[in-house]
Amino acid sequence: MKLEKDFILREMAGEYVIIPTGKRALRQEGLLTVNESGARLWKKLEQGAGFDELVEAVLERYDVSEEAAVKEIQEFVEILLQNGILIMEEDEYRNRDYYR
Repeated sequence: MKLEKDFILREMAGEYVIIPTGKRALRQEGLLTVNESGARLWKKLEQGAGFDELVEAVLERYDVSEEAAVKEIQEFVEILLQNGILIMEEDEYRNRDYYR
């Protein structure tokens, strides 16, 4: 998994916003806001984390079950994919046993 290079995460007025840059800013409609856990996942993705590392990061930080962590990360990843923000190989995560 890797983030598309034309997006950055910024904290603005206490909220985290994913902002398109460059030519992507001309095509992208609106900004995408994420919560604190989404910002944490973003930062892990910037460091090259894979799906399992994202799960570990959520489990280390929050008192949730692995099932809840996986579901939250799946939803976050799907939003990024639908908005063209995340790039990944098809079988990198969609073919995992715990995917829906």
